[in-house]
Amino acid sequence: MALFLLSYDITEKNHDYQSLWDWLEKIGAGRILYSEWAVPWDNDSTALELVNTALKHVMEGDGIFVCELYDNDYSIAWRTLRVTDDAFRALLTKYARSKSGQ
Repeated sequence: MALFLLSYDITEKNHDYQSLWDWLEKIGAGRILYSEWAVPWDNDSTALELVNTALKHVMEGDGIFVCELYDNDYSIAWRTLRVTDDAFRALLTKYARSKSGQ
């Protein structure tokens, strides 16, 4: 598994995005900010494949951004997430690869 950051920007504030949230929770993602999730995803899949899968759960015109996270103290920092620091570190430890690809 690899760990990706998925961020979305919704166009309709009154639309129900429960389908997206339910799907993300079902696959083991952790909500780290209101519209940002840390998503464990298959090593052989790409960020584009994650975007295309997530698009099934949002509306036309909504924005989605995905990038891979790496477990490296020098390349990641955070403050005041919706998830506890320990829970986010646990996701990084379990799924994020080191920059060397190990």
